[in-house]
Amino acid sequence: MSGAAFGVRFAKAPYPDRTGQDGRDAVWAHPDLLPTSDDLEMPEAFVMSSNPDQASSFEVELAAMASGAGPLAEAAAEADAAQRAEEADEKDVVREAEEIEEEAAEQQAEDDAEVLEEAEEIVDAEAEDIADQAKRDGDDPDGKPGPSRG
Repeated sequence: MSGAAFGVRFAKAPYPDRTGQDGRDAVWAHPDLLPTSDDLEMPEAFVMSSNPDQASSFEVELAAMASGAGPLAEAAAEADAAQRAEEADEKDVVREAEEIEEEAAEQQAEDDAEVLEEAEEIVDAEAEDIADQAKRDGDDPDGKPGPSRG
């Protein structure tokens, strides 16, 4: 909301009904009486709180609640902020767990590839040993007996 809109809303607050023109003008008589930015957001509560003779604490709180400000609204906003922070923390934990799982899967894939490569090397070495043994025995590499055995 723009500053002008706040001003219009503040000027239209129920001063004439409660305190009259003099009551509205008295607010501007001293710097300590000037409304704060929170007061500009909830002029009804400010009007009531600046005229305690005419407003009970219940009315002040009710006006503050109606305008979305005051202790109850602040507590609700803090609770909402805490809930959003907790949800963000939960999302961070889930994201971190997913990253850990992904890293573990990548590491497992690397480990599996290394094991497979080692197994292939062992199989190749065994195949060479068998072929060498067959040559020494005079057998054909395909397993057919050589001329000395036949």
